[in-house]
Formats: sequence, structure tokens, C-alpha cells
Amino acid sequence: MKVDAGMEKTLHFIKQRYVNVNVKGCDTSEELVEITRRKEISCDIGNILDLSQFKQQSFDIVLCVAVLHYVFQRERRIIAIQKLFNLLSSGGTMFIQVWAYEHHETSKRKFEGSQDQLVSWKNNLQRYCHLFVEGELEKLVIDALEGCNYKLYTPSWSYGNWSIMIDRK
Repeated sequence: MKVDAGMEKTLHFIKQRYVNVNVKGCDTSEELVEITRRKEISCDIGNILDLSQFKQQSFDIVLCVAVLHYVFQRERRIIAIQKLFNLLSSGGTMFIQVWAYEHHETSKRKFEGSQDQLVSWKNNLQRYCHLFVEGELEKLVIDALEGCNYKLYTPSWSYGNWSIMIDRK
């Protein structure tokens, strides 16, 4: 399962590489859902805060790449992580990647001031983005999954993104 499937390159690659794997995505954009479906990938309208159309504990892998940082308010980000984790089957792995406040020196984006920014998006629109600092994503996952049985891997930073993997036990 990939949340915010977009014009899905990742799921398309997985489907081509692993022929017998069932891949599924969701996105808030009907247009992007249709583009993904044209690539013969199952994709539904979905929102990271409402994944109720998907069966709980039914996915071996859940990918959340470049989505969580667009969720306004820490409490809502916690809810999003909980909803993603609920999709994960026993023994499954969840991967989350978010934008980092600390960007690589070659990045075209430079952030100063608040971690909550408006960033340029399509057609000169601005979009809310929460920029994560070191340790923040890990703490958010720990708080979201309190009482759950999981293994948390050491977060990593790469070229302006924080990433973390979580296994459901």
C-alpha cells in the first residue's frame, strides 16, 4: 500500500519487478488515481487521515513517502501514523519519509525560521509543510504507537529527508 500514490512510479516499478505481488495505492486526487489506474495499478481515492476503505492489517508493506509533512498539526500526524500502522499486517514493514528542516547544501530549497512553512507548489500556489528536525519523526512514531507491538529502526537523513522504518510484531 502506498499512500499518496500520485502518478505512481514506485508501485509501477514494484509491479514490474515483482510480478506476483499485489500492489495498491491511494491518493486524494481523482486525476492522479486515474493516471495510476491506467498503469494497471489498483488505486483508490483516499486520505491519510481516513483509510477506512482498506481492510485493517491487510498489507505487508505500507509506504508513506512525502505525505506526512503536509499534515497540519502534530495531533493529526499522530492519527495518520496510527491509521497507517493499522493497515500493516503482523510481520509487515512501514516506511515513512518526510521533508527535513536540515537540507543538503546543494538543495534548491533553503528553510529559515519556523518549521511550519508555506512552500511553492503547482501553478505558483503555496502549500503548508511541516519540516521535521532530527529526532522529531522518531518521537512522533513512538508517541503514535504507544501500547503497540512494533520494532522501530534508527531514523536516517538523506538529502533533505528524514526516513524511518517500523515493523509490526
